[in-house]
Amino acid sequence: MNTRALERLLNAVSDLLSGALALGLVFWWQFGSGAVEGEADFSADPTQLLLPWLYLSVFWAVLFTLAGLYRKWSTESRSHHLGVLSLSVALGALLLAPILFGPQALDALAAGEPLSVAENPFVPLLFGYVLLFLFFSAAARMAVQHLFRALLLRGVGSDPIVFIGLNEPGLALFRELKRTPELGYRPVGFIGSDGAPAEFGGEPVLGGLRDLERLIVEMKLQGIVLTQQGTRDELFSTIRWLGDRILPVYVIPDLYDVVAGNFKGNLVHGANLKELFPQGMPPWQAPIKRALDVAVSLVLIVLSLPVTLLTALCVKLESPGPVFYVQERVGQYGRTFRLVKFRSMRNDAERNGPQWAGENDPRVTRVGKVIRKLRVDEIPQFWNVLKGEMSVVGPRPERPVFVEKLKEQIPFYSRRLAIKPGITGWAQVRHHYDASIEDVKTKLVYDLYYIENMSLLLDFQILVRTVWVVLTGHGAR
Repeated sequence: MNTRALERLLNAVSDLLSGALALGLVFWWQFGSGAVEGEADFSADPTQLLLPWLYLSVFWAVLFTLAGLYRKWSTESRSHHLGVLSLSVALGALLLAPILFGPQALDALAAGEPLSVAENPFVPLLFGYVLLFLFFSAAARMAVQHLFRALLLRGVGSDPIVFIGLNEPGLALFRELKRTPELGYRPVGFIGSDGAPAEFGGEPVLGGLRDLERLIVEMKLQGIVLTQQGTRDELFSTIRWLGDRILPVYVIPDLYDVVAGNFKGNLVHGANLKELFPQGMPPWQAPIKRALDVAVSLVLIVLSLPVTLLTALCVKLESPGPVFYVQERVGQYGRTFRLVKFRSMRNDAERNGPQWAGENDPRVTRVGKVIRKLRVDEIPQFWNVLKGEMSVVGPRPERPVFVEKLKEQIPFYSRRLAIKPGITGWAQVRHHYDASIEDVKTKLVYDLYYIENMSLLLDFQILVRTVWVVLTGHGAR
């Protein structure tokens, strides 16, 4: 059962019903109860409420999505849930007020009449609607949250996790999470060293680190808790190994004190845990980032059409071969996709196998040098963005053959695959094209910084820097 999707669906349905009930009650109060005089009789044709309800439903759905209200809330604080909901409804009321009363105010100003918004009969209508909607939506959402917490208490929808390391702090936390399944975690066992006993403190020991890859698949693990102490070198070696698994990695606070300053961590609500390698973008910003990706891509594809046609002509005239260069790249979660660029090298550039572009690379054509310097060769990738395979801002996607090699040579390289790759990114505006393994290591530091500090503001800064890079040619090869 996909309880996350079901929880989001029930919250969305409850918001729709709450909006319908609130709207129906305020209109009955105005037009049916006789308390307020009105010009329309909605009791004769209730379907007249359908269109306003649809408009308001879309309005609240967009606003709540941006606020991050359609995600998993069952394991989070109820007060935090109500706080986000209340602030979102309050913001919605502020946005609705000028939409409803703005035209009347402008007409009054144009006619030189005094503003009488307070006397407008629709003011109490809006005020009553917002309060009722907040009340019904909050009550429904608390009921949904209570339902899914009850399911968690029965083990439905919890995330199976394993503990690495056999020690008393880890055992105590293991037992605590078993006693509090409403937190959403289901400890299934320990991972020990070679020769470890079959159980520890009455809990199963599932194997060693060499068995973890198999266990992740077989048990559908959703997280790993690191309790292993050992030496500092052993600890960091284990963290580096775990960092390439693209699974949530948690540590106990005492252990986090050891790694603090080397890895960023977030406190997990309700549990004595801290998560390493968290993604920094607030939930409400994620849909905005995707909307901006689509909008920017559409605008740039249209505006760059003359440049695109000229570039295609120049590429075709200078050297034989296709105009576009289609190449398999590794995207989010290791899924591959076909990336499209303008061809900037000779058609036989990789007759000796895949290799990085070097400084003054002889394989680059004259047109290729120009379009690389101006980053024009990247324009076709906006189609990849529209398809959802890439983002405008993110780590650059690499080829599968290089990814496998880099994962073996560079710790935490796979963490780049936790988010969508991008056309430009923090590493691209801070460093030049990859020409060696050392370049990749340097850019990985920038990529991990971006992943841990993702925000719309940082994306904006990267886009501004990208414009500067394009204008100055800095970093192009």
